[in-house]
Amino acid sequence: MEVDKRKEMILVKLAKYGADTEKKAIAIDKVEVIDFCLKSGLKLEDVHTVYEIQDALKRNRIYSYLTGGTDEKGEKPDVKPREFKPIENRDGNSERHKEFHRIDGR
Repeated sequence: MEVDKRKEMILVKLAKYGADTEKKAIAIDKVEVIDFCLKSGLKLEDVHTVYEIQDALKRNRIYSYLTGGTDEKGEKPDVKPREFKPIENRDGNSERHKEFHRIDGR
């Protein structure tokens, strides 16, 4: 899949406008979106695209929005679960120790 060039261009212009984080982009109100479009040389039809970008950011779906991808219902991604390893107790015996921690430190 390829990124929609129009959406990508609007996203780049949003960043140049000062909305370089998700929080800043979402915080732009409706009047300011229209002002942004006019100052950036965008068409008024692009206002709707900016609203869609804001919505995708709110729902953490910006990647699928830009690529046009969708998840199939009921289909889970093929992702392996994180690995865990036992924490060794002071005497070095991990078999009796029931606590675990994640390998990635989280």
